[in-house]
Amino acid sequence: KLHVQVYPDCVQVCREGGQPWKIALDGTSGYAEYEGLMVLSAPGKGLLAIPQRAVEPGVLADVQAMLVAGSRPQAEED
Repeated sequence: KLHVQVYPDCVQVCREGGQPWKIALDGTSGYAEYEGLMVLSAPGKGLLAIPQRAVEPGVLADVQAMLVAGSRPQAEED
């Protein structure tokens, strides 16, 4: 189980019982939305997919805005 916190400058990810790690929202990570998933591609850290359904509806727009503002668009590859 993962616990994810989104802040204006980073996304903090913590696996249950593990050490937290961060994805910087400084324009170095890619971001895209695919079929209800918010996907971050972080250099050297891989992918993080956050289901939109897992985010409280009242803050979903704010979370999306922080991810878009702190990342670069990730082109969809067919």
